[in-house]
Amino acid sequence: MTWLLLRHERRPTCTTRGCSKAVLAHAGVEWSGSDRQDIGEGHAITFYTFYTHHAGGLRAGLIDWHSKPDGSECKGSILFDTPENVDISDKAKWQVVSMDPLHLEPSLLCRTCGDHGWIRNGKWVKA
Repeated sequence: MTWLLLRHERRPTCTTRGCSKAVLAHAGVEWSGSDRQDIGEGHAITFYTFYTHHAGGLRAGLIDWHSKPDGSECKGSILFDTPENVDISDKAKWQVVSMDPLHLEPSLLCRTCGDHGWIRNGKWVKA
């Protein structure tokens, strides 16, 4: 994998809450919060996309935007289990059963607010 040069002394890492923008940028991944796709039950997703020359345009993972019980916005991020993601992080990755309609395994559990469910047939299914 080709790493982009950033102003970091060491390679940034992912935490238990997901990968930061710095980690993703370091790996040649970008995202935009302006292209949220509604998947129902108060959830919307935004895809991470590789922009490096070897994997340009491939989806690397997603951000799940949802509401906390108090109504404030919350989000969690995951990476897909693909060969292009091998060097990004040693954290868990999700299997893409189908990209269209989107079906991921296993379930997604937000470690911030406890929201839990699956993305199956392009829709959010509560646990």
